[in-house]
Amino acid sequence: MYLVAASVACSLLPYSAPIQVYVICSILLFAVPKFSEEFDRVHRILILPYALPIAHVGLMGSVLCTVAIAVERFIAVHYPFLPHRSVNERVTK
Repeated sequence: MYLVAASVACSLLPYSAPIQVYVICSILLFAVPKFSEEFDRVHRILILPYALPIAHVGLMGSVLCTVAIAVERFIAVHYPFLPHRSVNERVTK
């Protein structure tokens, strides 16, 4: 049971990368300037043109990964024996 859960968790690990990119960029752009006046005046202006588009790419990547998992799960539940049919059709011909 734990081996299956671990393998599923490892297979879903790449899907968390876009949300991690989004969180890191959001922290740099919106949280750190609240604590450091120097960062807000000097560094935020320099990283804003680069970090904001990267944050948006990370957010969209996260949404697209969620949609891909939902579609894959829908197909797996709605058509559970679809791969078996194609294998049997090739064997019988």
